[in-house]
This record gives sequence, structure tokens and C-alpha cells, in this order.
Amino acid sequence: YATGGTSVHEGMPGVRALANTQSRMAQETCISYNLLKVTRSLFALTGECKYMDYYERCLFNAILGSQDPLTGWKTYYQPLNANTLKDFRSNLTGCYCCNGTGLENPSQYGNAIITLLETGASSNYHGLQLALTGRVTKGLMIRSSYTWSRAMDDISTDSQNFISESNRRLDYAPSDFDIRHNLNTALMWALPFDSRLGSGLLRQILGGWQTATIISLRSSLPFTIQSGTATPDGVAVNRPSPTAGALVRNPTNFKAWTLAPGVTLNQLIPGFTGSFSATTPVGTLGRNTERADGYAEVSLGLHKDFALTERVGLQFRSEIFNLFNTVNFLSYTTSLASPAFGAAQSVYGQRTMQLALRLSF
Repeated sequence: YATGGTSVHEGMPGVRALANTQSRMAQETCISYNLLKVTRSLFALTGECKYMDYYERCLFNAILGSQDPLTGWKTYYQPLNANTLKDFRSNLTGCYCCNGTGLENPSQYGNAIITLLETGASSNYHGLQLALTGRVTKGLMIRSSYTWSRAMDDISTDSQNFISESNRRLDYAPSDFDIRHNLNTALMWALPFDSRLGSGLLRQILGGWQTATIISLRSSLPFTIQSGTATPDGVAVNRPSPTAGALVRNPTNFKAWTLAPGVTLNQLIPGFTGSFSATTPVGTLGRNTERADGYAEVSLGLHKDFALTERVGLQFRSEIFNLFNTVNFLSYTTSLASPAFGAAQSVYGQRTMQLALRLSF
């Protein structure tokens, strides 16, 4: 039958006879129960979708239809002819084999009949790029680029989970890599000593030096504050529900986020019982609502080319990265479950100096 039931009385008379049969004693629950087990095994062996198609029809029509929604009692048969009542029985009022198998079948409702694995997500990007290149004065050149951008998505990497599969809009926010402003400027200057040094040894030593200064400035990356608990769906990326002023931002300290005085975790996480392994209602705080610190760095390079012979040259390079040793925090502890919540985990590279010689021939 279209419902997935397959019997007349307690037998299976064949497809042609079955198609033309209407009876008050049709679709015996035990036969449907056995065929569910058979088709589940066949699908595991062959992977053919027709078996799961039948399994789904039988389970959610023939089997689910055999249960009284008010009492949970089961029927022996499911009648197909008109004006026939279903005869529901409990284990106390005539428990037959079909009532027993019928009681076991509901455990299958939550099983994965069809698993959908989807790698889809939603994202968009808008950007504005500006560039400046030119010679400022003799020997001084500038090359600068600026990008304004806005990247939005509901998931940024394939290792992330949605806070709610049924409402992905809760995760639609700035991307993990969203940097609104990004400025990079390079200044190249040929030191103007050559014309004053003549053509002797002093010119060979002091002339021909060039400097390169690189200035990098960019705004901060976003991140998500997590409650440390799981959602009712079991996803361990739940978020808190803070009120205004519950979290204090301190941009001059390595521990940039702290709880406001007097604020407790119970106020931030509704339903929190003191155990971070428990589930709590989905938090109201959005994804990537917070911003880390921006990034600023100046690097300096100095180099000179020496012509040793007509075919052999030597280049000396001296480079200093992060000239002013600016502290740029890289990431923070974002989970309220951690005692280190709000503290910086790492920083970008500190000042580094290197010397190099390159021989070309």
C-alpha cells in the first residue's frame, strides 16, 4: 500500500491481489515490523535509495498510524476499508504480538533514516580598493594601498557548527576574517649622498644606500564570546545572554574583557546550574559581536649593492621588522568556562632584526 503496509490478515497475498484488497484486517503491525528490519539491512548492504524510501513510508505511515496519540496503545491491524474503527490494545487489555512489536517501533522514530550532509553556507563581500604609486621627489618613491571591506557569512570554516541548524540566521554576522580597514604604505628612498662624495673609495662605501620603510595598519578582527555550555541540540558553541554593561572592555590591558563588578555567570547564562557540561537555552548574544585590538607595525630596511667586478655583485641587507616593538594581540580566550576569559592568548611577532649578504654572478 502507499502507506508501506504489506499484508492482508497475517499473510502477503502478492502485489496484484494486495492492490485490489480493502479489509479491516490489513497491514498487520508484526509484518511491517519485520519488513522494517529487512529493508534496513538491505539498505546497509546495497545503499539503494528504494529501500530507505520504503522504510520511511512504512515507519511514518503504517507504524506511526498504528498508535493512539492519546494513550500510546497499539493496533493489531490498520483497516483500509471505510467506516472501520481501529482497535487499540494495551499490555493490560489483550496484549498480542503486534502490540508488543508496536511498542518497540517508536524507538526508531529518532534514528537517522536519511542523513543530509550539507557543506553549504551563505556569505557576501563588499570592498573598495584604492592605490597610490608615484615619485615624491628625486630618489623618493611611495607605494600605498588601502582597502575598505565588509565580509559577512553564517560560517567561516568547515570546522564550525551552527548554533541552531533550524535557524542559521542566528549565525549571520561579520566573518571571522572581516577586516574593515587595511592600509599598507611603502616608502623607498635612495639616500642622496652620491653627488657629494666624488668618485673615490668614500663613494664606494657610503654611496648607493637605499632605505625601505613599510607601514602596516589595519582594524581588528571579530570574535565570539561563548558561554561554555551546550545548546539544547547538543552543540557546544552556545553563547551567553548578557545585559548592557555586564562585560567590561579594557583596551589597555592584556585581559581585555572581564565581568562587571557584581555580575555572575548565572546572570550571563540563563539556566546555568554551575556545570559547564550541561545544556542551557540558546543565548541571545550574536556571533562575532566583539572586536579584538587593531594591528600597527613599522618595518625598516637598508640595503646597498656593491659591484665587485663586471660580472660579480654583492648586496648587503639590514632589516628590522616591527621597528618600535609594538605589542599586537593576536587572539583572546573567549569562553566564560575558562578562568582566563578575556585574556590575550598570543601576540604577533616582536621586533626582529636580520642581516644578509647576497652574492650574485
